[in-house]
This record gives sequence, structure tokens and C-alpha cells, in this order.
Amino acid sequence: MALASKDLQHEANSSRLYLNTYYSQNSVLNKQAVFGFALVRLRELFEQGGIKGKILISLGFGAALLQVMPACEHFDEIYLTTNNEANVAEYHKWLQKEPDAFDWTPLMKQLWTSEGNVAKYADLERTLRANIKQCLTFDMTKSNPFHPVVLPAADCVMLYFFLGPLGKDKETCVKYLRKAVAQIKDGGHLVIYAVFGMSFFTIGQHRVPCFSYDQHFVRLALDEVDYEIHDFSCRDREGPSDTRYCDYKKVAIFAARKKSSV
Repeated sequence: MALASKDLQHEANSSRLYLNTYYSQNSVLNKQAVFGFALVRLRELFEQGGIKGKILISLGFGAALLQVMPACEHFDEIYLTTNNEANVAEYHKWLQKEPDAFDWTPLMKQLWTSEGNVAKYADLERTLRANIKQCLTFDMTKSNPFHPVVLPAADCVMLYFFLGPLGKDKETCVKYLRKAVAQIKDGGHLVIYAVFGMSFFTIGQHRVPCFSYDQHFVRLALDEVDYEIHDFSCRDREGPSDTRYCDYKKVAIFAARKKSSV
């Protein structure tokens, strides 16, 4: 169903407000060292964990780029998929260097700070723009979540801030996981950026309910879709204890692949 113009405007406003709230340099998540953990661990996975190839597909809530920054040098084609058209518009603004695009430069610099190579962010930015081939929405209720587009099989599918905001219960999460892993080619990988124990987050005055889950749930869900974990890292919530914006307990990153038939 097509959205009315006022609904589209609300989506657009919410999309930018979400980025400003959670991905700006002074955001609560940055103060809690979440981004440092995510950027470093994802970079290690792609550089040292053998997760690389031609095609990466990212599925996530919002118009985030953080998850593909560490991956862009290890995949030739990146497909960014998200939950609404306003997020796609935000991606296009950044790709086309529009004046009002969200500024990802601080996080790109942060990615390389730990290596003492802050200047590399400019190369990273060029590579990321060049390797993002398409931005589109998904609808996990459809047999092809990317309809009418048919995406190629991926060497890696990444679920970034996906299960909590989009899965309403265990059964829904497992169903969505099945559709996600169906997009992975033989020998490929699934990477999940997970947020444990979060029942809500806010965008402005709007409180968004989430399906709250833990490590045990993800392990069981992956087992149900015939995937096994080969890498796992987790970080407790740190820094300011303010829960006005969100009430998560931990963040974690899983890397998994299809179970061997042998």
C-alpha cells in the first residue's frame, strides 16, 4: 500500500532523527563505546576471519553504514537493504555527496584510530562509495524479501540491528533467519550484530518496541536454520547508564556458516 505524503514525511524525519540520535559523534551509543567494539571486531572478522568474497548483503533497521565500513575492502559488491524508503533516500544522499547527507566521517576516522592510521578514512570512504552497488528496501513477509529485485547469492549476509526491531517473537525471528540464510551461497557466511536484552528504543518522542532476546536464543535460532557459530564476541553495556533512549544490556557479534553435512 502506498504511503500518504504526510506518512512519507514522517518516515523521512524519523530516519534522520534516528541517525542523529544513535550515530552522531556525541550519541549515547558512542559514549558507551558500542561503536568502538563493533568497528574493531567486525574489522577483525573480515581481515583475519576469512570472511570475504564478491558479494555482501546487509539487512538492517535504519540507514546505518557502520556495519559495512569494515567490510568494504573485502567485498566487491555491497547491497544495502533496509526497512523503509526514507532510509534508502538517506543512503542515496550520502552516496551522491549531497550537502544535507548525514556525516559518517567521525566514525570512519574512528575505525582507523586504533591502528594509528586516521588518514586512511578518505580511502575507506572512496572504496565504500564505489562498492555499494544498490540500496533497496526489504519486506521479510514476502517469499523474495527484495521483490521485485532479485539479488545475487551472497558470500556474506549481515544482519545489523535486525532481530530486535523487526522480529516480534521467536517464530518470526526464525522465519526471517531462514529467508536471510537462503540468500547465502554455499560456503558463505552469516554475520549478526545482536543487541541483547533490549525491549525498546526511542526515535524522538516515539518509543519503538523490540523483541528482547539473549545469546541462548540466537544460538538456538541458528541451530534451527542449520547454521553453526564459528566466532562470537560480546560486550556488556558500559558508560552512561541513562536508559531514556534504549534499555539494551549487551551487544554481540556472531559469525556462522551452514553446518557440515559430513
